[in-house]
Amino acid sequence: MVAIMGTSTCHVMRSDQLGTGPGMCGVVDGEILPGLWGYEAGQSGVGDIFAWWDRRPWPC
Repeated sequence: MVAIMGTSTCHVMRSDQLGTGPGMCGVVDGEILPGLWGYEAGQSGVGDIFAWWDRRPWPC
């Protein structure tokens, strides 16, 4: 699995089997590598939350 972080996060993984599960945002054939299913899930607003955390007064 690869986690990509920016203003949101995206968790991406691949498999030779098609399946679904809770929290899945998308499944695409050949999305990551040809012949494999690409699965993705993530959280929006992550970068904004980290920026808020960094700007808040210390100590908590």
